[in-house]
Amino acid sequence: MNVLTNTSLSHSLEQAELTYWQEYLIAASTFPETAPYFDLQPFGKEVVAGLCREHDILAFNRCLGLGLTTDLNPAQLKQITAYYAQAGVPRFFVPVFPGTDPCLLEKHGFKPYNNWAKLIRRIHLPLRETPCPFQLRPATTADRDTFARIVTTAFNWPDLLGYFFASTLERPNWHHSIVMSGAKAVAVGALFIHGNIGVMAVAATLPEYRNRGAQNALIQHRIRQARELGCRYMSVETAENKPDTPSISCQNMLKQGFELAYLRPNYLKIIKK
Repeated sequence: MNVLTNTSLSHSLEQAELTYWQEYLIAASTFPETAPYFDLQPFGKEVVAGLCREHDILAFNRCLGLGLTTDLNPAQLKQITAYYAQAGVPRFFVPVFPGTDPCLLEKHGFKPYNNWAKLIRRIHLPLRETPCPFQLRPATTADRDTFARIVTTAFNWPDLLGYFFASTLERPNWHHSIVMSGAKAVAVGALFIHGNIGVMAVAATLPEYRNRGAQNALIQHRIRQARELGCRYMSVETAENKPDTPSISCQNMLKQGFELAYLRPNYLKIIKK
């Protein structure tokens, strides 16, 4: 059951996601390893399209903010589609903000693809403390290679995408952590602060260290950080948790006091060559 009925708060959650994704794209454009491959383009107020020229991975080829503050319009959809087509991107998707009518998307060839779960947690709720055999420390720009390697290893992604997520190390409003097993780095996580919302950004654990408590430690640590920084809410996006395709990430968050704010549909556009 969705718990969020506050429209203003749902707008804030979406704006927080839009902002931190822009931060990633802007930061990635400053590094030689990533700059040639990523791009972002605004399309009106609070609408940003981002792309990765090198890899057909939908999480990196998506347009955020459509319908957030203004109604969808055909001209805007055509401009956005042309932007991806000119970059040689074969497909992209559009997250549909709650309350936005997707009929116009469907009319212009967008198809329902999947749902992402937007989860929220009231910051004052007590933590469900769990034992942790690891140590946590802040990550700095000196950890850039390590941070990137753990992300790419965990998700089986190309190295380029790991450096995308490592690009925000030590940027304002960002807080990155590394989980250590002795002298070995085994997991990483990032927190982004947007007003009174703490956003759980990327988190990844090396495969051989999964199911040992590293992710729970990162979740708890970032909640504590956000609380100390004056946030009222925590937010995170995960895959939808379904009986036939369970989302471990979603389940971990629910155990730590997160609730489903809403399911947000993603609409896919395949670009004809």
